[in-house]
This record gives sequence, C-alpha cells and structure tokens, in this order.
Amino acid sequence: GESEGAAVYGTNGYVVIGNGRWRAFDPDGKPNDKGTSSSNSQHDPAHKQNFIDCIKSGKLPNFDIEQGHVSSSFCHMGNTAWRVGRKLRFDPETQSFIGDDDANKFLTREYRKPYVLPEV
Repeated sequence: GESEGAAVYGTNGYVVIGNGRWRAFDPDGKPNDKGTSSSNSQHDPAHKQNFIDCIKSGKLPNFDIEQGHVSSSFCHMGNTAWRVGRKLRFDPETQSFIGDDDANKFLTREYRKPYVLPEV
C-alpha cells in the first residue's frame, strides 16, 4: 500500500514505513498500530529549503549523499550476509567484501543496454 518505503520484520510482527505514515502489524498481518509523519522529505519545507540553500551556497546539505550511502550500505551488507549465509568482512576503501566473490556479486546488478555503467 505504499509507493515506496520499507518493511521491517521482527519476531512479534512487522512495520511498514512509507513517506508520510507507518503501520504496525502482528505476525499474522493484523494491523495493531499506525501513525503519520510530517517531517519527511516529501512534505518538510525545511528539508526543501536546506536543499535550495545548499545549491546557492555550495555547502553540504544537512544529510549529505555520503551519509546516506554509509547508512544504506549497512542494510545492504546485512542482506548480503543473510543471502550467502555467513559472516562477511567489508573493506570500506575498496567498497567490497574481502575475499568473497559470491558476496561481491550482490554489490551491483546486471544492467540492460544501453543503461549500463562504465567499467572503472
């Protein structure tokens, strides 16, 4: 029921988080709580103003892309460890798993032409 967002699963149910709301469910999928948020990027004027101010000033925004990359990388690393079924070691300098070709396959995907990334 969300155009984008995340689902967080736990032992006592799960939470679906969207841009402007969240909903909690028990393990059987029965809703048991919900809420809204006005402080998300889609509706938050301060977030939009910070973006415009940074374009004008050249300063970094309150939440820079590098911070977003590091934050989301932890989720991707956890998913990769779960998929390969073992503990992994990650090298932040090379942005790859140390000595694990199977895990490194999850760091990208196969793109269809002409939407391919150049080799570097």
